[in-house]
Amino acid sequence: MAFMPYKHLRNKRAYDRRYRRDNIMSRHRDRAYCANRRYGGPKLIAADVAAIFANRASCFYCRAPVDDRTGTLEHIDAALGNNPGNLTVACKPCNNGKHAKPKGSWLKRLATRGIWHEDLPDSIPVQRRML
Repeated sequence: MAFMPYKHLRNKRAYDRRYRRDNIMSRHRDRAYCANRRYGGPKLIAADVAAIFANRASCFYCRAPVDDRTGTLEHIDAALGNNPGNLTVACKPCNNGKHAKPKGSWLKRLATRGIWHEDLPDSIPVQRRML
């Protein structure tokens, strides 16, 4: 391998970051790759991830607006893996907060924060938000 000065390597890394940021299918490919490494089940491809993001314009849990850049691929139930009905789009705070918790316990926590979800049972009260 030829010697590559640090300056050129830094420029290539900056170019790669810009390419991944601007190229939507590249981001979907990265998301599919990470999901395939972590979860079992059917293998995802970039077109599957693109279809999931095309069907969702808001977070599955808190309904915050998301797009291809701000949304993350969410497994509703981590044990089910990459099944098509188990994948949705979530905002980063919801995805990071839920982690591998069951959907029900995460919805209860959202209810204590004043966020209502249609799958939440009627027996659980939603706290009023304080301004």
